[in-house]
Amino acid sequence: MTVSKDYCWSCNKDEPIPPSGAYVVCFECGHVYATEQDLIDAYNRIVTEMNADGARRYGDAHQPIALRTSADGIYFCQHCIHDF
Repeated sequence: MTVSKDYCWSCNKDEPIPPSGAYVVCFECGHVYATEQDLIDAYNRIVTEMNADGARRYGDAHQPIALRTSADGIYFCQHCIHDF
């Protein structure tokens, strides 16, 4: 199987870097986060799912993870968990 240089292994599709550039590209799976907000949104989606699961499992004992408004401190791909 031949894939392009823009292929994202997590999403199973080409994700070309926009002409304006990308905020970050995962070197492991090739996912393109075109903007900082794309990375924040992906992080917050996963954290929201984790918080809901934690609340279901542990009820009041669950300590929710805070959502982010900045990409500061997000050091890994939200699709493959590889460090940037």
